[in-house]
Amino acid sequence: MKKSLVSILLSVSAMAQAQSLEFTQGQKLSHQSPRGVVEICRIPGKMAGSILDQSNFSKKDLEKEAELCGMNFYQTVGVCPKLNSTNPGTLVSAIPAGMDKANFEAKHCGNDDPQQKIQMKFKQSTSCSYAASGLAAYQLSRALGGIGNVPVTVVRTMDKQEHLKITNKALGILNAEYERSLRRDAKAAKPLILRTWETLANAHNGNPLSGKLFSVDGQLYGALSENPRGEDKYTEIGGVGAYETRYQRFLQQEPFKRVASPATVEQLAGGADLQKVLPMLIQMQDVSEMILMDTLLAQADRIGNIHFKFRWHFQENGKWTDAKSEAVRAVTANERAKANYKSSMFQAIVPAAELAAMKAKSAILVKEMMLKDNDCGVEVNPDKSKRRKNMMRSISALESVRHMSGKTYTNFMKLAQAIEANQEAAKNYFMSELLYRDYDFQGDGSTFMNNLVHAKQVLLNNCRSGQLKLDLNKKEILTGEKTNFSCEI
Repeated sequence: MKKSLVSILLSVSAMAQAQSLEFTQGQKLSHQSPRGVVEICRIPGKMAGSILDQSNFSKKDLEKEAELCGMNFYQTVGVCPKLNSTNPGTLVSAIPAGMDKANFEAKHCGNDDPQQKIQMKFKQSTSCSYAASGLAAYQLSRALGGIGNVPVTVVRTMDKQEHLKITNKALGILNAEYERSLRRDAKAAKPLILRTWETLANAHNGNPLSGKLFSVDGQLYGALSENPRGEDKYTEIGGVGAYETRYQRFLQQEPFKRVASPATVEQLAGGADLQKVLPMLIQMQDVSEMILMDTLLAQADRIGNIHFKFRWHFQENGKWTDAKSEAVRAVTANERAKANYKSSMFQAIVPAAELAAMKAKSAILVKEMMLKDNDCGVEVNPDKSKRRKNMMRSISALESVRHMSGKTYTNFMKLAQAIEANQEAAKNYFMSELLYRDYDFQGDGSTFMNNLVHAKQVLLNNCRSGQLKLDLNKKEILTGEKTNFSCEI
């Protein structure tokens, strides 16, 4: 069984120190609810140290962790229920100038209200969502060199009665919407988001799910994540179609086919022109790293939940650098007609001043993947009949990967070897800092250790046989500087 959540959330764990795998201790901050309940926000300790080639957590990461944990839900932000998609959650938004908290929450908690500028999302282990999944995705992303641009995520508790108010508000809004739909169509199905909020409401009243939702002192707990803005759906990765066949459809899309192709990146791009090669290389790297991440964490709901942001790459003062873009993708025929940036990979509408400045630099516009929805993974139910399916393993996606970043491969192999050699210390870290349970970490089924050993063997065997090329290296393409990566770490 997992450790007491009181010891996890309300104290600093005494972490076991492994010889070649280092873990840092977590930090905690506290806030007080209107009822005087002390809520805790915990910044998990880091999976970092000498086994990796680089510093894993940026200054921006550390600042965002502090910002997340410094947020008091009852003072200067608006708190609303999440009313769309599948899983319940609490949305934390900036309050517009000239509006107070009470007015904002009374008038602007409706679905897709334009006044909601969501800064954070607070989600619990209910429905498909599992708090440990988002926490592990953030830490693992950084341990592997920042892959996936996963949002910063911390542990948070909340006064149960305050959360019940949010739950009741969600039910009130969603039930009213459902009743209106029934007047239009008597056979209208109850929306999934309403059903999952009802499950959460039942948990407040002693439903068996409460062990996954409330600490022993009665506080609600979960994962609090930053909410990046300005991203768009990366639909070409998974295509568009039925939910039930989304992973089979993913295998048929060009991005995966490129990653699974034995051809070189230049062959796939149709030449050595950087304007063609760089966007394709970055997309291939993103897809291969997404497959690795989701294999390790048993992510069950990735396809359809992939995002991206545009970014420029260009030379400045003799060095390659990058910068964000305000471009938007051109999807419809009307948008494509207005597109002012066209490549073999996509068409985009770029603000005129930005486009002029970047053309002067001969800049290359690329899509960079963002994995912002990471809460539907990890969990291994002790009851084999109820276990979550590791979707990437079920379609043997990692086995088909023929291209990967040499740096990502090296980081993963070092991490895998160190965790295998220091398994007890790693288990202690995952359970005390990332809210894993013992059977999430190891045992039969798609546990973390099972997935890690499987991924290590697949990549190592394919690299040794020559099927896996460690050729998705942006620096080498841009600068010509050769880096020889070895299969043996």
